Amino acid sequence: MSSNVKTPGRFSKTVVDIVLLVCTLVFVSIVFVQSLALSELAGLVPKLVSGVAIILCLVQLTVEAKKLKAGAAKQEAEPEEQPATTMRWYTMLMIVGIYIAGLELLGFAISTLLFLLITPYVMQQKKIKINIILAVVTTVIIYYGFVEVFYVRLPEGLLFEYLF
Repeated sequence: MSSNVKTPGRFSKTVVDIVLLVCTLVFVSIVFVQSLALSELAGLVPKLVSGVAIILCLVQLTVEAKKLKAGAAKQEAEPEEQPATTMRWYTMLMIVGIYIAGLELLGFAISTLLFLLITPYVMQQKKIKINIILAVVTTVIIYYGFVEVFYVRLPEGLLFEYLF
């Protein structure tokens, strides 16, 4: 039996990668075009980041297209994904949604700290002490960086406004 036979409804990894790269390329191109309307200083970072992302997408698209053309995208026998792994990813999507909603209610600092504490647990990381230290340090560094260095206001949360 040929190794190119695909299960109905399944695409090769290379085809999926190409589709995702094209979607990403469209998105970062829109960001780049929108950043052209900003002032020189305000548009610097969006232009730089989206420009680099466009270049990286084009390079990776070239690599993936060569794989597809060379026939390297043959369907390999992939083991079925474990139900526990799938459930973990769905749980992570739910946690990200809760984190985004929590930004408005709890504010950036508390929501980010909780997110960074819960995520390793869901992804089954065993080093609890290290996870706690990393969550606290990361939250403090990000908060300080945005508020004190970049002068960006982060959400304080309705709970914080109500209590104080």
